[in-house]
Amino acid sequence: MAIPTERASAIPLIDRFQVVGFRASGEAILRTLPCSCSIFFSVRKLEYPIELLSQHMVLGINQEGVHFFCPRPKKYILSVKLEDIKKFGFKHTALGFQMQISGGLHNFKFVTKQAKEICEALQMCIQECQRNTNQLLRETDDKQKQEELERLQKDIMEIMSDSDRIKLLCEEKDAALKASLLDKEILKLNMAMLSNLSLENKKNMAGTVNELKDLYEESNAVLKLQVSCLEKKLAVSESRLASRNADCSTMRNKLKELEELREMKEDIHRKNEKVAIMLEMKQTEFAELEALYKNEQVLRERYSNTIEEMKAQRQG
Repeated sequence: MAIPTERASAIPLIDRFQVVGFRASGEAILRTLPCSCSIFFSVRKLEYPIELLSQHMVLGINQEGVHFFCPRPKKYILSVKLEDIKKFGFKHTALGFQMQISGGLHNFKFVTKQAKEICEALQMCIQECQRNTNQLLRETDDKQKQEELERLQKDIMEIMSDSDRIKLLCEEKDAALKASLLDKEILKLNMAMLSNLSLENKKNMAGTVNELKDLYEESNAVLKLQVSCLEKKLAVSESRLASRNADCSTMRNKLKELEELREMKEDIHRKNEKVAIMLEMKQTEFAELEALYKNEQVLRERYSNTIEEMKAQRQG
């Protein structure tokens, strides 16, 4: 008999049973047993420890194990799982098994012209079971890797969301800075208008100068408060950005452990470069704000000196 293949294993089970001498009366036995996709062989006993076995028997082999049948009268005897078959082999027409039954090891010996085919069929079933087990392990490992990938993708989305919030905060600071500069321009216009009025109304110079000084001091206090608020917001933004950079560094270390995620690591690296460029731009803007603040200090001293000179001229 040839070695069983996938095409051979697809032959209907009842047809195989009839090949070795069983008829319709054995169909009920087969339908209630784990013998699907089995291949059957006729053997003759030589040595066995179980009295239930008859002189002539039929062995059924599939991925469930080895199944023993009595052809006359037609009846099922027992089944042995593949993992309980410790040893098996053949020599010429002699066939031997060492199997664990009811907690003990037993040796079975049979005589058949198909000893080689039986061993090859049994070896093929064992290898197929091993392949199925390995496939199940690989699928489990792939599922765990997929879960880890999804978790990393979720963390990356959170980092991107935090980066968007930082960008929005920077835009708010830019708007506040522009508003502050606009207030400063308005103050300059007010100073110019007051200066013109002081030249036209020398009699009211003292009152005008006092009002101008009060307005200047009030505007200066407002500007200082706005600058202080902007500095605090910038410090908070820098702290959050540093925290997010630390999170990104931790995430990169985790991504190094997964070779399958190299492309994702490069994408995160590009995003980090964008965040670094954004931070550099904001540092440049802060430097510009600081320069404007220093210019405002110079203007403040200049206006104060002008007021003092005007007071001196009036007293003179």
